Amino acid sequence: MSAPHPAPDTPQPAGDPAAARAELRLAKLQRLSDKALAMAEAVNADGGKETAEAFARLSRATRLTITLEAKLDDALSARLAGAIAEAKAEAERVREEAAKDPYAPLKTGMKARVRELVRDVIDHEVSDPEEHDILVDALEERLLCDEAYGTIDHLPPRDIVEHICADLELSPDWRRWDGDDWIPDPPFTRPLCSDFATPSRRPILNDAPDPDPDALE
Repeated sequence: MSAPHPAPDTPQPAGDPAAARAELRLAKLQRLSDKALAMAEAVNADGGKETAEAFARLSRATRLTITLEAKLDDALSARLAGAIAEAKAEAERVREEAAKDPYAPLKTGMKARVRELVRDVIDHEVSDPEEHDILVDALEERLLCDEAYGTIDHLPPRDIVEHICADLELSPDWRRWDGDDWIPDPPFTRPLCSDFATPSRRPILNDAPDPDPDALE
């Protein structure tokens, strides 16, 4: 008697050592019951007392093994069903969170780190504000929708950044790369798309507040 297999589209629970041990015991019981049944069937039906006693012992052993096998199978099925139900509930929770905030995956974990690093590449490489915003949108689309970036938590950050920069046709300055992080920006740095990137003797922002004369005294 084999344990039920979940449907292909059913969320799979994480590895359960207790369930694995139960499956191993169940397989052993299946082999034992098969052997006991074969031995019982092999007893010569000569009508003798010893033959009858041997058959009775083997028959009882077979019945007990099959009963134990059934109990273990039921317990294993119940455990797997509970684990699958928990996995389904977790998958549903993730879907509900994503529905509330589609950008939630970009706020924590490796995707948030990669987004920060590639945003830094865009800030240093792209001076046109409109192109800058388009590239940021393309970056977020890749991280949210591209299957290649579905599961990246186990990958080195630089490998991911290099791959996604190639996808976005960006050319990072790898001299700024230091291990798993960017080298800190030098003093007085700013994104190329900043309003203040161009030297000017006049105020840049039309809506900048007037200086407070009292604060300058």
